[in-house]
Amino acid sequence: MNETNERDWAAKTAMRLRIVQAAMVESESEDRGSEVWAFIAEAINELDTDDGEYQRRCMKALDEEFPFFESRPALTEEAAEPPAEAQEPAPASTSALDLVRQLSGMYSSMSTEEREKSSRMLAEAGFPIGQATAAAAPGSLTAAITLPGFEEENVRLKRTVERILERLGPGSASSTSHGDPRLSLIRCMQMLGLMSEQYLLVHPHIWALWDRLSSSQHHTTSFNRPSLEPSQALADFLKGSSTTRRSDVGDMVTKSFYLLNALVAASGDAGKDFARWFFQKFGPENIQSVMSFETGVSLAGPAEYWKRYVELTQLHNEDEMKEQFNNLLAKAMQRHLQRRPGSTSAG
Repeated sequence: MNETNERDWAAKTAMRLRIVQAAMVESESEDRGSEVWAFIAEAINELDTDDGEYQRRCMKALDEEFPFFESRPALTEEAAEPPAEAQEPAPASTSALDLVRQLSGMYSSMSTEEREKSSRMLAEAGFPIGQATAAAAPGSLTAAITLPGFEEENVRLKRTVERILERLGPGSASSTSHGDPRLSLIRCMQMLGLMSEQYLLVHPHIWALWDRLSSSQHHTTSFNRPSLEPSQALADFLKGSSTTRRSDVGDMVTKSFYLLNALVAASGDAGKDFARWFFQKFGPENIQSVMSFETGVSLAGPAEYWKRYVELTQLHNEDEMKEQFNNLLAKAMQRHLQRRPGSTSAG
């Protein structure tokens, strides 16, 4: 075994020792001490190894988690050898169900950190922990969603609800049209489903457009497509997967909507820029100045102007016009993207 496994063994054994110790609060101190040593000896035997050095390291790790000598600092490497009388295993006097009942009785007096650490250690030991894994009737709420299991999660959820209501408008966090500041879970899930569906529809199209527009530019942009696959990333995040970080999913969603916002805002700018470009190239004043430069004649009739206009427009086709508009749209979008909070200029 490596040091990590030693630490895991020590943490799990310490948790079980605390449960056993709590069950012996009415016993004499001498009895408690002997029972604790008997439990430690049994745990050492469960390691199923004759490696004395490894056993000493395990004992040292356990002593750091659960000091089993009174009024003394943690064991050193040299003092980590268990006493000789503790080597013989003692029969377990407490069943697994008794331990579970004792742990349940201690729940209300445990801190949030202790509860979360206990849940993690039980889960690592193979026990299904949490309301999501508990047996639930097919039609029950816990069969569909995971409810908060710790006080810290309840506090975080309440703050999230308050922030949502604050963003919806002044006073929304303290009251609604019905005088109730709480959100409807059913409506929230319906809105989540609607917005997720619309996001998954928009995401591929807006990024495909940006890929085409940005590839035609002669410079690079730092605003690149997120690497996550949107439907899988959203599903993993909403299910609470530990491998999908909130910051990564938040960046994916935020960038898509920034891009969509930039497209809407830039459309008007690109239209004005294209109209300006067109009239500078094909407008009457430009044609007149071109003919004056080419012929040296300041005045010409409508027939000459029309002929020159036809000659100029024949030099351009529909694809070139489209490319010109797309270039102007890309530049306008990039200007808007560079104004977003926390943005950096294109490199």
